[in-house]
Amino acid sequence: ISTDDTDLGHVVVIGAGCIGGWVGGKLAQAGHEVTFLTREGESFYALMRATSSNGGITLIDNFKRTRDVVAADIRHEAEVLADADLILLAVKRQVNPAMAKVV
Repeated sequence: ISTDDTDLGHVVVIGAGCIGGWVGGKLAQAGHEVTFLTREGESFYALMRATSSNGGITLIDNFKRTRDVVAADIRHEAEVLADADLILLAVKRQVNPAMAKVV
């Protein structure tokens, strides 16, 4: 992910799993404004506990053998989409029909 001066605006990543967490985390690491949108429930609260205990999302790069922590804004309210300049949909295929209603 480029670290140049391109301003992507407010990026909302729907889904904070492996793909959404990594891409959104790398965008945040590059200095972009990123909000993660997840479903409310146990996984949301587990993610909130994990990020509050270590200061953000942990990006692990096994190839470079690095471990970086990136501050994360994690929400479960769909209203955050209203302020998005760019939306990245990073959910499993079976969730896509429900996402069409949200986006």
